[in-house]
This record gives sequence, structure tokens and C-alpha cells, in this order.
Amino acid sequence: MTATEPAAPPAPTAAPAETFTVTRADWQRLLDRVAEQTAAIRHVEEQLAVVRVRPEPIYDRSAGRVVEIEPHRHEAAAAYEAELDDLLAHLAAHPADRWVAYRGRQRVRFGPTGHALYQDLIREYPDGQFALFGIDEVDKYPDSTVA
Repeated sequence: MTATEPAAPPAPTAAPAETFTVTRADWQRLLDRVAEQTAAIRHVEEQLAVVRVRPEPIYDRSAGRVVEIEPHRHEAAAAYEAELDDLLAHLAAHPADRWVAYRGRQRVRFGPTGHALYQDLIREYPDGQFALFGIDEVDKYPDSTVA
């Protein structure tokens, strides 16, 4: 070997094979841990499902406290969302009817303003078991940029 010749790379050495043994008890501990984590995930999913259907509390300024939304308002909101296409068609045919009232899932009537509709309904339903919604296509197309 001369001084100008590069030295040969060292021969690769084989890494010693490590033996890794897993006992039946190790597998069982691993499976138990996966089962615990799966149960924890299932519990969190159940809690999320409860939170999704639970009425959101709102702050009532007149009472000065947080109150729960009544179930009939949730039913009315669901009915409003389900019938929004029909309501928009009604608004196109009757431009003065800009508000709609629901009593539970039942559509009660239309009105030109929320205040006028409320005044009519509070006389008819003094228990206040109704909900008012302004008919607006923004509810159907929230990302629309056309005003």
C-alpha cells in the first residue's frame, strides 16, 4: 500500500442479535392497558354526547343569573333549521313575513317584525312557550358574501 492509496474501509461488523422475549404476562398487561384506555376514550365520547344535547346555559340579564334554555326552544330551533328552505321560499313569495314563530316543533305563524309577532303570541300563549326566528338566508349560507 502506498501513501497515495486510500485505506480500505473497515469491514462491517455484525451487530449482536438482541433477544427480546415477551411473556404471556407482558402481553396480558399490555392488553389490559389498551382496554383501560379504550374504556377511558369511550367514557369521554359518552360525556361529549351528553354535552352536545344538553341545552347551553344563557345569561338572563333581568334575573341576573344563568338559566337553562327550555327544551321547547331546542325543538323550535331544530324545526326552524329543518324547514329553512320552505321558509326562504315563503319569504320570497311574501316579503313582509320576515319572522316566524314556533311552539315546539309546530310552526305557529309569520309576522313582519319580531316585536309585533311577540305581542300577538304572548296574548295567545301567556306561558311564553314559543320561539321566534328571523327568516334569513344567512342561516342557510353562513359563508355567503352577498348581502
